[in-house]
Amino acid sequence: MRIYVTLLVVITMLSVSFAETIEKDENTSSHPWPMFCHDVQHTGRSEYDTSTNEGKIKWKINTGVIMGSPVIANDGTIYVGGLGPIKNGTLYAINPNGTIKWIKNIPPKTKYGFSHIRTSPAIGEDGTIYVGTWEGYLYAFTPDGEEKWKISLGNWINDLSLDENGTIYAGIFSISYPNPSPAKFFAVFPNGTIKWNFTTEATVAWSPAIGKDGILYGGATDSYLYAVYVSNGNLKWRYKTKATRVSSPSIGEDGIIYFGTDQWWGNNRLYALYPNGTLKWDFKPDNEVYGATSYPPAIAEDGTLYFGTGEGRIYAVDKDGNKKWHKHVGQYPTPPVIGADGTIYIAATKKVSPTYPREDGYLYAFNPNGTIKWRIMLHSDIPYDYCYPSPMAIGRDGTIYIGTWFGSEKGDWGYLYAIGTREEKGEIIINGNDDFTKENGVIEGNGSRENPFLIRGWNFSKLIIKNTDAYFIIEYCDFCDKGLTIKKCKKRRDKEMRYFFMLKWRLSHKLQ
Repeated sequence: MRIYVTLLVVITMLSVSFAETIEKDENTSSHPWPMFCHDVQHTGRSEYDTSTNEGKIKWKINTGVIMGSPVIANDGTIYVGGLGPIKNGTLYAINPNGTIKWIKNIPPKTKYGFSHIRTSPAIGEDGTIYVGTWEGYLYAFTPDGEEKWKISLGNWINDLSLDENGTIYAGIFSISYPNPSPAKFFAVFPNGTIKWNFTTEATVAWSPAIGKDGILYGGATDSYLYAVYVSNGNLKWRYKTKATRVSSPSIGEDGIIYFGTDQWWGNNRLYALYPNGTLKWDFKPDNEVYGATSYPPAIAEDGTLYFGTGEGRIYAVDKDGNKKWHKHVGQYPTPPVIGADGTIYIAATKKVSPTYPREDGYLYAFNPNGTIKWRIMLHSDIPYDYCYPSPMAIGRDGTIYIGTWFGSEKGDWGYLYAIGTREEKGEIIINGNDDFTKENGVIEGNGSRENPFLIRGWNFSKLIIKNTDAYFIIEYCDFCDKGLTIKKCKKRRDKEMRYFFMLKWRLSHKLQ
């Protein structure tokens, strides 16, 4: 019998700086997750296997509110935008082990503007990071966080898409002041000059997908799905649905365009259109009044479509529009994503009970047949009233990266989580301050009270720490067969610096 214990230990004990190592992938032709829903067709499908993902928190960092998807570069760096302090937006660059690489605060450009980043960044083939703000500016940053250029597109910029030539595509909200203008789709060259813009009749234009036929497909809040030539921005056709809010689409290998409508008390459907704009089929969810989907449906390798609905379910529909299965997950489901092994991931918000108003966030992993593989609750360090998970990304090692928006009457905050499998570390003995090294599992820190050694995200068969007076933290680690021993840790005269234990959530015992 093996007993696994997951806990956070804080204890006083000195020094060693940490230099991070990142395993390089020989394939540098593309990023693991370069944009919203993975690719410019919005398939939501990763080329990396997730079958060994055990659904455990490897790390969690405080980022502030996250509403958009993280994106992942070739070197494993995770980029994610958030709501910064006051009116600022914040772009984070995070190393694969959860340490901060850099943070870029983006202040508003106008007196009454808000530069919050509420949507997903995108990464160009040369490593340039593109991000849009609520204020309507599109920024380009180098991998080191230096600004390359910025341009104004007018208003709140939705999730970005990039084609093989590096052209950036975005939908924006309508402008009401000072010069009223409907929502638009934009195409922007990698050097920051505008290629073209296309005006809709809507108040919101969502993130567009680009087909292999050179057509931009985009949904808006005027009942239409638009097809626009990427070469010149001219309209090819538009398709009118039975509801007002038309989602961002995804595109299959055969060129079929899939999208849904999301209108309260509306006649909502999931639609499949041929590339010429004619209807192939539409699918009505069991409860159509709460919306079919507000995000692009994910497309599995066999053509199965996965999407979340306003009624709080995930649906699996085959490529001919027939329902395969559905499961309840909770309110406000995120766009599903799919591992190369076929596992489907979706997150949602669930009320604790009808009589208890708190809303918790959960991440689910489903097998292709609809059976649940695992489920994990997304925790906060402080009490909260609600949790809204963000869209997610899949890394090369199968790790799921997901953000959150927590809130209460005291304010709003959020985290970025890495969910996966904790790496085996074997038996480790730390005997004295000098043994706090990266080889022994130290992620960062120097052992001071202000910057303790951090040991995080490992699966130890045994960990022994002794004969030290340094501060250290152990979090999100597994220990089997009573594999954690701490002894002969000298107390300081300063009461605040004596060692102590703090349980983060609760001891969780897993027998196997």
